Amino acid sequence: MNMKILLPILLTAMLVLVLEGVSAAISFDNCVDNSTLDASVDLDDDTINPGDDISVKVDVENSGNIDIDNIEMELYFQKAGGTSKLEDDSEDNIEETEDFDLDEGDDDSFDYSWTPNQNFDDGDEYDLIVKLKGKEHGNSSNVFCAWNYDETVQFNKEKYKLDVYKTALTPTSVQCSRNVNAKIGLKNIGQKDIDDAELTISSSELSVEKLITFEELSSDPDDDDNAIEKTASFTVPEDVAAGTYTIDFNLAYRDGKETEFTSADLEVKKCAVVEEEEAPVAEEPTTVIVQPTTPAATAETTATAATIPPLIVDEKPAFYKSLVFWVISLEVIVVLVGIILIAKWVKG
Repeated sequence: MNMKILLPILLTAMLVLVLEGVSAAISFDNCVDNSTLDASVDLDDDTINPGDDISVKVDVENSGNIDIDNIEMELYFQKAGGTSKLEDDSEDNIEETEDFDLDEGDDDSFDYSWTPNQNFDDGDEYDLIVKLKGKEHGNSSNVFCAWNYDETVQFNKEKYKLDVYKTALTPTSVQCSRNVNAKIGLKNIGQKDIDDAELTISSSELSVEKLITFEELSSDPDDDDNAIEKTASFTVPEDVAAGTYTIDFNLAYRDGKETEFTSADLEVKKCAVVEEEEAPVAEEPTTVIVQPTTPAATAETTATAATIPPLIVDEKPAFYKSLVFWVISLEVIVVLVGIILIAKWVKG
């Protein structure tokens, strides 16, 4: 084939592929009805500032007298007068797809919310596009289509604007150890660079005051210094009573013409002191004294018994248990035996 003929055909095919890649996946080919399906859109706010969320509710209705199956829905934002799509913070296109059925007379609703990134200029506009396409139940040759291009969001970007996107205390509760780290994050969401931002961390009740400076905050969202985080440390005095205290974060820039304020709570708990246990004192040995027991018959007997000195028990062995006792007893027995023998001898 002649290249002069083939080249335009290839270029045309490539252009079609590019346009299909830019446009939505749903095409409106073979639609036999554009009124049975209906899509209405409720946009929470049509004016968006950097950091704001976009919230959308889509209501889809089957107003016909037939069931519609395999309804495809596609939603996205496209730049007014262009082909680029709106992106989120992760630089992914903000778009949603659904696949569902609707019986005759039924409706369904879908809620979405996104946070767009800041790669836009002040005054940029994006159209909200909603497309629907489904087939008649039992007769797939009947294709029903609907769309809604009625809503547009406009983006505003102030000339000078900083966002305090992070204020974190670590820890949020202190007790015996009272050291605290405060992390602060600033982001430039305006049109111009800012180089004189100062943030003060303070609490009059805790005698805390720290100043943090931010030398350069770029307005370009793609720059590393578009968002900066810094940390400051402080110590809660030991004599501060237990309770919850407010830590203030005051931001000032453009020679104090612009200010932002936020705060965080810090809990202070009482430090419990653990007392040391005293070592037990050894008891001295005691001497047991046995008092004589006497019946208390009368008051006179009781008085007399009270004057009796304590009886000290003598633990010496009794006489009948001693060696002397047994020796004497043996001698007596020998003498008696001798007397008896002599008497018998004299009589005989």
